[in-house]
Amino acid sequence: MSDRPSTASGAGVLADNARAVRYYEKNGFWPFGSFAGADGSPSPDLMADLRELPDPAPALR
Repeated sequence: MSDRPSTASGAGVLADNARAVRYYEKNGFWPFGSFAGADGSPSPDLMADLRELPDPAPALR
C-alpha cells in the first residue's frame, strides 16, 4: 500500500453501457452502490482507491 493520502474516486455509468463498466473495472474500480438513471434504469456506482494506482510522476521527485 502507498503512503499517499487516502483518496477515492467515484464514477456512475448506465448499466446498459457495458463498455464503460468494463473500462472502469479494468482500471481498478469496483461496484459499491447504484443509482437510477434519468430514465429510471438502475445503474452502478463505481469506486477506486487512488492509493492503489501507480504513481503518475515518480520521475518528478
